Amino acid sequence: QKKSISTMSKDQQLLQEITIMMTDPTQAQNDAKIETIMQKIRNLDPKKASDQLRLAACHFMTMYHTRKAMTIGMSEDPRMQQQQGMMGQLMGGMGGGGAQSGQDKLNLAAVEKFKLAQRRDMELGWNLLNIQSSNSQAARTARVLKIEVAQRLEDSFKLKQAFD
Repeated sequence: QKKSISTMSKDQQLLQEITIMMTDPTQAQNDAKIETIMQKIRNLDPKKASDQLRLAACHFMTMYHTRKAMTIGMSEDPRMQQQQGMMGQLMGGMGGGGAQSGQDKLNLAAVEKFKLAQRRDMELGWNLLNIQSSNSQAARTARVLKIEVAQRLEDSFKLKQAFD
C-alpha cells in the first residue's frame, strides 16, 4: 500500500512539472528540465498512470518532438542558431544570392536519429492513450491524440484504429 502512495505522489509531481513547462514560456527554454521531464515520461508505467497524466505526458511528447523536428541539424551555438532561424530554413536561402554552404543541407543521419527517437516515444504515447473508461472526457481526448500519434508513427493500422 505504501508503494502506491509514493507512486501516486511521483505521478502528481510529474503532472505538475508538465503543466508548468507547457504553460510558463520562461520554462520552455529550459532544455535540461525538458529532458528530465522526458526521461520521467519514458519511465512511466502506462498501466499505473492516471488518465490525466497519460494525456499530459503524450501531449508533452508530441510538443517535444515537434520542437526537435524544427531544430534538426541546427548548430548548438546560439549565434549560429540566429543565422539559421526557421525562416532561413523554410526559404532555403532564397534571396541570399550566394551558394548554400554544406551546413544548410539537411543532415540525414540527424533526421534518422530523430525519427527513431520519435517512434520509440510515440509507441509509448500510443500505450499511454489506451484509456479504459471509453465514455470519459479523458478517453475522448485520447482518441483525438491517437490520430496525431498514429500519423507520427506512420502506422496506417493504428490510424484506422484511432478513427474506429
